[in-house]
Order: sequence, then C-alpha cells, then structure tokens
Amino acid sequence: MEPEPILRDWHRVLRPGGRCLIEWFPLDGPWGPHMDALIPIPWAHVLFGQNAMFRTAESIYDLPEFVPRHRDLDEHGNKKTNKWKNWSSFEEQGFINDRPDLRSFGGSPFRNFVSSMLKNLPVIGIYFVSSAIVELRRPE
Repeated sequence: MEPEPILRDWHRVLRPGGRCLIEWFPLDGPWGPHMDALIPIPWAHVLFGQNAMFRTAESIYDLPEFVPRHRDLDEHGNKKTNKWKNWSSFEEQGFINDRPDLRSFGGSPFRNFVSSMLKNLPVIGIYFVSSAIVELRRPE
C-alpha cells in the first residue's frame, strides 16, 4: 500500500472546505493487526509474535466453522481465498501507524479515565489506544 498517492487523490476530489475522516486501529493497539475475528485475544500479536499469529490465522481461516468478516467475502458473499497464507509479517500487509488523534477505550467513567492516562505514556502508550482518527481537509 502506498498511502501518499491515495491521500493526494482523496484531497484532489474533496471540494473546497470538504473533509474526510480516516479511522484505523494502530498496530500496537489491542486489535491492531485486524485479526480479532480469527484470534479474539487482545494484544495477541504482542504476546505470541508474528509467526505464531500468521500461522494460527492461516489455520483458523480454513476451518468450516470460521465466519469471515465482510472484507473477507467476495461480491457473491463467498469466502475469499486464504490471504494469511501470503503473509509472514505485519509489514508485508502495509499497515500505516502514526500518532494522530488517539482514542482510548470507552466504557465506564473509571475505565475511560484510566485508559486516557495510559495512552499518553511514552513507549507503551500506543498499546492502550483503541483507534486513531485523522482528518484530511481541503482549504476553502
């Protein structure tokens, strides 16, 4: 994935004063590798490592009882081929990871307060970010 040409094109098609909100889940967050449908353990990618995650995802995806997410279905609603067989690292997937508007976990006021404090810690703070939002805006 090449984000710069994509963002330039989005900026090009925005009308003056227009904006586009982009949300993603940082790789080091609890569900960062987008594997939660396959491996529903928060921070599993931190606990088990890349090789274990990719080989596990590859095995689970092919199980008949696995229910794929919409992004894993073709235009006819059939499960796409197993993409996890093609990757062995998160870098190969082309993730973008930055620190724009970081969102902590929601929930109770106490949980929200604690996660808001944790997300700002140096080095480990990104592990407590549930999502990040970037606004692409075209000036008037």
